[in-house]
Amino acid sequence: MSLLLALALLTSCEDFFMQEITDFDSGFTPQLSLFALLQPKDTLVIVDVRRTIASIGGDDSDENFRRSIPDARVTISDGTTTIPLTHNRSPNGYFANSDTLPDNFIHPGGSYRIEATHEALTASAMVAIPTDSIEREDINFVIGQETSGGFTEVTVTADIANLPGQEEYYVLITERSSAPDFRRRQRVLSDFLQGRANLGDRLAFKPVSLFEFNKTVIQICATDAATYNFLNLRNTAVTNADNPFAEPVILPSNVENGVGHVGGLNCQFFTFRR
Repeated sequence: MSLLLALALLTSCEDFFMQEITDFDSGFTPQLSLFALLQPKDTLVIVDVRRTIASIGGDDSDENFRRSIPDARVTISDGTTTIPLTHNRSPNGYFANSDTLPDNFIHPGGSYRIEATHEALTASAMVAIPTDSIEREDINFVIGQETSGGFTEVTVTADIANLPGQEEYYVLITERSSAPDFRRRQRVLSDFLQGRANLGDRLAFKPVSLFEFNKTVIQICATDAATYNFLNLRNTAVTNADNPFAEPVILPSNVENGVGHVGGLNCQFFTFRR
């Protein structure tokens, strides 16, 4: 009889499994988690900062770290100039906008370090901005309508040239705002694609709804393999979260002394109004 089976027989099932769980989590060390996508000509830098929590155990305060930490110190630096970011609750994250960023601070080919400190924890990441963007003439938009339950929704679908023999990676971001001042913006990572992963000479993104908002800015961006792989695996992890039989997903990280990803984009901007 194995030692493990003998231990299970000598104790109640509940005591046995609780002991196993306690032993398993005894070495957990919290870390900071960072996520950001930087791009040239952007009027808004957003950095998400959280703290990892134990999968089992911990205390009630851990629940607070599922959201963005409000009292961290977060900076972005190009090696010469360091700019502090301020926390914003709607949406949650650390921000720098066109009022606090020097002109052309984030530019194609530039390298930047994002660093965050919270209590005794510090994490940082370096990111390089892609030098090239998608050519505007390679981007096509189709306006469509989808009717459901008597309601008609206007959508726009973007597609781009799927260049032969190239492994290119793309991201689509939507930024929405409404009158009267258009100052409150909602930014969403809407889709990401890999060139040559699909057959055909065009790659189509998921449709974007133009409903509810007066102004929608669609950003179609070139990125690198590391950023695409992180987004793709993160999406898989979220999809599998409620499936106990799914294989665990290990997310890659480019964050020093922490986890997460800081990626670079080079985007073309297109504005739609209604």
